[in-house]
Amino acid sequence: MNSIPEMFNNQKYVVFNEVISHEMASLMTDYLFVKRDAGLLVPPVSLGGDDSQCPLSWSIYGDPLFDTLLARLAPQLSNLIGVNLIPAYTYSRIYQTGEELKY
Repeated sequence: MNSIPEMFNNQKYVVFNEVISHEMASLMTDYLFVKRDAGLLVPPVSLGGDDSQCPLSWSIYGDPLFDTLLARLAPQLSNLIGVNLIPAYTYSRIYQTGEELKY
């Protein structure tokens, strides 16, 4: 069996399960819905938004909570895959039923 760094080197990606706790995932989900209800997310295209990849969904780029999580996870994941990861950006969505990211 290949090590995680070997898998990453060969495939250029590795899937990790449970990188964050279910509690953290729930908090982040609730947080997005609160931001949506406060008018702080980009709305679906039909309501004036511009996310053409998922035109039915609410979204946000570069939210501080998600940016902080990315920055905190990067060193741990870097150690696991053997490559220095540089946090680049975050983009979050509340996907609507039937919608999926195809790109």
